[in-house]
Amino acid sequence: MKRAFTLIELLVVIAIIAILAAILFPVFAQAKEAAKKSVCVSNEKQIGLALLLYSNDFDDIAPLAAYPTDWPPTATSDNITWYYLVDPYVKASFPQKSAQESTTQGTQNIWVDPDWSLTNNKRGPWYGGSQYAPAAQSFSTQSYVISEFISPYDGLTPYQPSDFSVFQQPAKSLTSLQSPANVILVAESRGTGDWTTGNDTGVYGTTGLAWDNAGDGAGIWQYVDAGSYVEGRARHGGGSHYLLSDGHVKYFKAPSPNRQADNFTPTVSHGPVVWKQSTNPGASAWFLDGF
Repeated sequence: MKRAFTLIELLVVIAIIAILAAILFPVFAQAKEAAKKSVCVSNEKQIGLALLLYSNDFDDIAPLAAYPTDWPPTATSDNITWYYLVDPYVKASFPQKSAQESTTQGTQNIWVDPDWSLTNNKRGPWYGGSQYAPAAQSFSTQSYVISEFISPYDGLTPYQPSDFSVFQQPAKSLTSLQSPANVILVAESRGTGDWTTGNDTGVYGTTGLAWDNAGDGAGIWQYVDAGSYVEGRARHGGGSHYLLSDGHVKYFKAPSPNRQADNFTPTVSHGPVVWKQSTNPGASAWFLDGF
């Protein structure tokens, strides 16, 4: 007489399989995310080495975040970014001009965070309270942004004053920093800009940088800080990786929630990463420190 499984036995087996799947699937997801985080750390370490090599070749001076292809700028001018300046040290064939980045999405692996898409579907603040559509304005190849305090932005934007002399700011010497193991050099970003000041306060015009009090400058800060850096700082499980000025990479949690109840206004961080060291002398890392 042939034997067959009873209905009860089949249901028990199915239940066991369902339980095992429920246990294992989250583990697989966590393993996949851990792998992506490892890639991000590797990217930033290589970027850090490239920046240190660049500065070593240029009298210890960091690259500018961006500068115009022509001086003074004209209607046909474009930006040359820090990505392109340090790319010879990583051999990723980054394009020379900003306008070419949109045609090279996802090809420069070292410049692309594997979790970039998690932040590209968000909308960040823009000047006047309106919001920019990220699909049209966010580049995967701008997954990482450099600190504006170390590498000033001398480039072109939609909001530029008539006096271009305000942009001529020198980049900093990396060995001149007071606390290189705590001062942020590169942070993660949504991909709407080459640089950031790390300002998550929503108050602009107090950094002493070129765009402050320069017409529509507040819109620029909202674009690169509140709209791009703030989104990127929570990319990996509510936190992100930072490249510090001494070349090491460390993971720090973002504030929780990352944005306030309106899903628009950034939550001001009081640690472990802060905009100004003076707001929390005990913070682990900061952007602005005596510049």
